[in-house]
Amino acid sequence: MEINKFTSENIKKFLCNTPQITFEVTEKCNLNCYYCGYGNLYSNKDIRKNNDLSIDKAIIFLNYIKKMWKTEYNISFNQTVNISFYGGEPLINFDFIEQIVSFIENELNNCNRSFIYSMTTNGILLLQHIDYLVKNEFQILISLDGDEHATSHRIFHNGKPAFTQVYNNAKTINEKFPDFFKKNVNFISVLHNQNSIESITNFFQEEFGKTPIIAEINTDGINPEKIEEFKNLFKNKFESIFNSDSCSEIEKKLNFEAPTYNSAFLYLLMNSPYFYMDYNELLFGKKENRKELPSGTCLPFQKKVFITANGKIYPCERIGHEYYLGSISEKDVDIDFEHIAKMYNEYYNKISKMCLKCYDYKSCLCCMFHIGILDNSLSVCKNFMNKKDYDNYLKSQIAFFMRHPETYSEIMNNAVYI
Repeated sequence: MEINKFTSENIKKFLCNTPQITFEVTEKCNLNCYYCGYGNLYSNKDIRKNNDLSIDKAIIFLNYIKKMWKTEYNISFNQTVNISFYGGEPLINFDFIEQIVSFIENELNNCNRSFIYSMTTNGILLLQHIDYLVKNEFQILISLDGDEHATSHRIFHNGKPAFTQVYNNAKTINEKFPDFFKKNVNFISVLHNQNSIESITNFFQEEFGKTPIIAEINTDGINPEKIEEFKNLFKNKFESIFNSDSCSEIEKKLNFEAPTYNSAFLYLLMNSPYFYMDYNELLFGKKENRKELPSGTCLPFQKKVFITANGKIYPCERIGHEYYLGSISEKDVDIDFEHIAKMYNEYYNKISKMCLKCYDYKSCLCCMFHIGILDNSLSVCKNFMNKKDYDNYLKSQIAFFMRHPETYSEIMNNAVYI
């Protein structure tokens, strides 16, 4: 199957209507986490030089996309755009955040867009800036891996643990701004060899009444010299749940944050005759083949735009430095839409032979940038399923619904595909 699906016009439309713009505010960080995606475990990111993203470059990009919003590529009406601040630790460069929010509120208020602001932070500097963040209704995602033992990989540069300061800051914010904390503050935890899904879930529900997002350590771009260290750190989410004596209870606590719930949702989404992707499917019927492209790779800019501290433009923050799609200079934005379309068509053609042989082709969410095949044609996707694998997958879905028969109606009534 030859894929020549994308044109430059498609990519322009994706960018013009992107729902999220993420700025890597700075490369600087006041922590030195052992598993950091920019640390020694990895070799697929640009060398960190403690750069800050210049305010001028960010404004150049915002003016660029503002012009796009006034073109025929804009098919959104009253769209909400999430302006997200990332790092490094974004609060180290707080002046950038203030000035960008001010620019957006003053210069982009007539663009048929509304804006929300969000931030991923390690929590160390939160108390210094919480009044501003509350005033501007920031959505805040705090990185914390559970209790003191579970957070032992999150340390300062002098080797001291960061847990106590982050924990105390979160508790203080909850006490001073309880409504804001309940509505706007969430946690993200990294699963590793010092914690488990059970311990993480219990900690956050007992301490904060929250269900955290739980992420595995990034498996892409491992430094060849650090493979054994990585293996010692890594823990699989499914195994962590099934190895617990309280498997069913944890699944219920996590609900849609549990990987087993996500898997069941995806299975119903792609296989149930009663599950519709959108109103078009409901009114006009489902396509014979919903999934026209191999892999579960996000289309460029369709979900977000990520801008690094160096001014490089990516479709997200999780892919290697070699796959950037443009850059921002001191004067302009350089994006070659024709080249991006051609590149993605080539990528999809490269992986399609393998993907189309996978029995889970219809439900795949695996990103092609993380399976190695773009660099090495002999690589095999770790999520590839032969018939035996797929049969076991189907059995696991049935087993899940047998454990939680109420979940079918919960998914059908409440789950939303984004």
